[in-house]
Amino acid sequence: MPMFARPSRLTFILLCLATLSVAAFEKASASPQHGISMLGIPALGPDFEQFPYANRSAPKGGRITFGVLGTFDTVNPFTVRGIAAQGISPPLGLVYQSLMARSADEPFTLYASIAQTIDVPDDRSSVTFRLNPLARFSDGKPLTSEDVLFTWGLLKEKGKPNVRGYYSKVVTATAPDLHTVIFDLSGANDRELPLILALMPVLPKHKIDVQTFEETTLAIPFGSGPISCLRSKLARVSPIDAIRTFGAMIFPSTKGSITPENTDLITIGMRTHSLRPLKPDYMTSEAKIIRLDGRQDMIFRQ
Repeated sequence: MPMFARPSRLTFILLCLATLSVAAFEKASASPQHGISMLGIPALGPDFEQFPYANRSAPKGGRITFGVLGTFDTVNPFTVRGIAAQGISPPLGLVYQSLMARSADEPFTLYASIAQTIDVPDDRSSVTFRLNPLARFSDGKPLTSEDVLFTWGLLKEKGKPNVRGYYSKVVTATAPDLHTVIFDLSGANDRELPLILALMPVLPKHKIDVQTFEETTLAIPFGSGPISCLRSKLARVSPIDAIRTFGAMIFPSTKGSITPENTDLITIGMRTHSLRPLKPDYMTSEAKIIRLDGRQDMIFRQ
């Protein structure tokens, strides 16, 4: 009789199951992190207070102007139809914020924002976001995992083609509780996909009309960013629409950035020709903060 007997089929199966169980445990036990990088680890540690290029002690107030080409006929920047107003969605993100915020001085690194932690295994076959329980939309409603799942499903079906392609790689998306979202990326073999999902904006499920989502619209956009519209109207110069701030949460990744707390006047000037100067008869968007009785309001002039 040989010293080492050949293992039975049952033993072989049990060994395989044990190996799979260990692999599953290792996958599930990846620790939550404050940030994620495409290559290596984030430059800033979990206790960072602000981005190095941001000046938290900068003087308050003043004016900042952005120059862009063209005009707009919709305030929905997430679909194919129409020309969307700029500055609403990330990277400026005045109205809509993404799950995580991009650092401007690292190649592709994201830090906590709406999602306060991100959890990925070494093979990046899944990604788990833990939302900040204090996150709110501009109407005061809590931002939950249900809104994240809603946004993912909506943009996967009705978003721009590149977004549909990326989001379709997700096998399943689940929400174990109000502040946790898990995306199963098994088989995608795409190490960038967790970061792409982290850049997903979060839309309010209670405000979106799914049936008309793909149409151009000037309906009031609601997001979790520092500014929210009270009215929206398309014309050349004369209409004046009110915008108010709602005290959006200030994360380390947003401290010292362009917010109503730091700026009195935000202007987005739109040119129809790159070689001609911006004149009053051209389309412009202007957001001006007016402080009345301790409340911050903004005037939106197009």
